[in-house]
Amino acid sequence: MSSKRFKAVVMMLAVLALGSILLAACVRPGTTTTTSTGGGSTATSTPSGGGGGGGCASGTVHMDANNFVQSCANISKGSKLTLIDDVQVLHLISNGMWDSSGNVKQVTEPGAPAVNNVSIASGSADIGPFNTAGTFHIYCSVHQGMNLVVNVK
Repeated sequence: MSSKRFKAVVMMLAVLALGSILLAACVRPGTTTTTSTGGGSTATSTPSGGGGGGGCASGTVHMDANNFVQSCANISKGSKLTLIDDVQVLHLISNGMWDSSGNVKQVTEPGAPAVNNVSIASGSADIGPFNTAGTFHIYCSVHQGMNLVVNVK
């Protein structure tokens, strides 16, 4: 193999390796997906490495420019959830979730605290208290697909 051809192959492999690394860095674990099944939607989460048991954050969830950094949070009954805006971008938090079609489902599950357009543009905000055990959903109305599952035990 000629020297020029060898250099071209090495360069191509280097570009492919770099592209693979960048692609892997852009795929963020811990996203929440919603699947529709005839009678309704079910939200499921993949572990985000966020802290608490099962890959969920423990009481505090960070937000980046357009998503919750952790897709779920575990808190104790009677506790509040703390949301921290790490990038000073406006988030409007409410009860409900984005569905898989990109539509909002404004739902307040029984026992969930009322969360209605809580504005967070910097710093942090407490949501709750969550006085009932169960699974609750909140979302950001500004950023499509920005969902959070709150597990209260």
